[in-house]
Order: sequence, then structure tokens, then C-alpha cells
Amino acid sequence: MQYRGLLTALLLMAVLAGVKNANGLEQNVASRNGTEPGTVASLPQPGYAAPDFILTDLEGRHVKMSELKGKKLFLNFWASWCPPCNDEMPDVVKLSQKYKGQVEFYGVNLTAQDKLEAARKFVETYKVNFPTLLDRNGDVARRYQAFAIPTTLTVDQNGIVVDRRNGQLSPTAMEGLIRNLVELK
Repeated sequence: MQYRGLLTALLLMAVLAGVKNANGLEQNVASRNGTEPGTVASLPQPGYAAPDFILTDLEGRHVKMSELKGKKLFLNFWASWCPPCNDEMPDVVKLSQKYKGQVEFYGVNLTAQDKLEAARKFVETYKVNFPTLLDRNGDVARRYQAFAIPTTLTVDQNGIVVDRRNGQLSPTAMEGLIRNLVELK
């Protein structure tokens, strides 16, 4: 009896492990979660569809993740009180300029854990030149499992997460993520 339970568990793990997509990334093919067969399940991990959200930027414009399909994205979750976020942001800004037109950069401020005025000052201090989205109630941070900050994700033009990193990135590591994203067909 124990053998059958173990065999069932191993079979279930194999099914959930997914298949390879056209880019060679693992992805979970939705079949029993209410989506159409052949679609990619949503999870903030490489090989999965980036979870959808609607957030407002500092200028009051709404940004919907699913409407960004067709663009390669760099998402950076941060808070003004986070020392690694402060250390990393100058490099993010430089790379956003270097890869302008190839990759769209978005900062996601964890406004539920930050103060709006502090976030505005952070953006001004570092001359952040890309949209800063305000996660006022923390739903997007939870959906993206951004429990350690900064958290950075790259998303391909099909809406699939290519890479995810928790914690501060060196300029070299950050540029490696971006180059990998740019080189995807």
C-alpha cells in the first residue's frame, strides 16, 4: 500500500514538473486548473506566465501586465527603506537607458510597506526614468512572491517569466539577465 502511495506521488510530481517550451524553458501546461489545455499556468517563476495585475503609476496611469504582451520586461520590486534597493537602483537606471527600446523597465514600489512620499523621494533621488507602479495593498507583491526585496523578474514578449532573482544584483548579474532576455527570439 505504501508503495502505491509513493508511486502516485512520484507520478503527480512528474506531471506537475511540466514540459519544455519553444525557448527551452520549463513550463507547466495547465490542464486541471480551469484554463485551456496548452496554455501556460501563471506563477512568478521561470517558464510560467507572469501573473496579471493592474497597478497605478506615480502619474495616476493604470498599467495592466497582460497588456504589455509583445514587450520584453524587467520588473524590479523595491521599497525606499530597503538598503539593497537603494544600492541597486543606480545600476537599474543606467541599464534602463542602455537597453531603451529593447526592454521595458518597471519598478514596483511596495507601497503597502512604504510611504508614498518616501517612494516619490526615492524616484527623484535616483532619477528613475521608467514607470514606478504602486502596490498599495500588497496584492501584487504576494502574487509575485516578492518576500525578499529587491526582487527582479524578466519577462519575455509572450508574457513568460524568463528569470527571477531575489536580493540585490551586481551590475554584471543584472546585465546578464537583460542580455539573456534581449537575445530571446
